[in-house]
Amino acid sequence: MKWFFRFLVLFLLIAGWALAALSVHLVRATNTATGQERWVVVPKARMAISDTYADVRAWTVADLAEHRALVTRLIESGKADVLTPLVPAEHQGDVAGFLRDALAKPPTTAPTAPPGT
Repeated sequence: MKWFFRFLVLFLLIAGWALAALSVHLVRATNTATGQERWVVVPKARMAISDTYADVRAWTVADLAEHRALVTRLIESGKADVLTPLVPAEHQGDVAGFLRDALAKPPTTAPTAPPGT
């Protein structure tokens, strides 16, 4: 009976962590004011495995379209300032507006692949 109780507790813990992973975006960014690492938790619009963890420190504007759901949730939750390093200086006052425009009109040029050897 003891083993059954332990198994049940273990199962509930694993199921809880899996449910949490399906429900939130965990975003790793850099605080622009201090330069320190910053972590942001944003609820997802619907349960999915995509973008459960996102390290946005090395993102470019071209990456925004690939992670449309995450960027949209950051804007909706008021945490768009996480992506401030991507925004050009002339748009620093309206980060959310720049991100909306970038999602509506993604860059037309794609990075070139390195030459084959």
